[in-house]
Amino acid sequence: MGFSVSVTFAIFLVAFLALSSILVSSYDYRSNLIDDAKEIRQERMLNELQTDLEIVQTSYNPTLDILTIDVDNSGSITLDTDEIDVIVDGRMQTGNITSLLVDGADTTVWAPEETLEIKVSGIASDPTRIKVIAGNGVSDCYGT
Repeated sequence: MGFSVSVTFAIFLVAFLALSSILVSSYDYRSNLIDDAKEIRQERMLNELQTDLEIVQTSYNPTLDILTIDVDNSGSITLDTDEIDVIVDGRMQTGNITSLLVDGADTTVWAPEETLEIKVSGIASDPTRIKVIAGNGVSDCYGT
């Protein structure tokens, strides 16, 4: 074996080791991304399973055009009232929410077994269908 063959072999060996190192680190990075995504998905699914809402009462004040909705957090996780959406008769009314009170207190923390009172203004008539949606997508409907 001549000198040029040995040098060529050494160059190919170094190139192969460098390429292998790049491929392994790239595979490891992608593998970690997939594992993180699976963990986030499992956490979301668990949160959805542990979330339960129940609309217990609604009242409509035709004089003030205000709808009051009382919703129980009957699940086992704490929810954020800032992430609550309300649909009344097929129309999103989240922007018309004037008051969110958790057991009479103005707070964003809605713990299990607490009742959230939602006041929505600008409702022209007594609604026939109401839907309250938590931040994670879990909802409850109320129809008269």
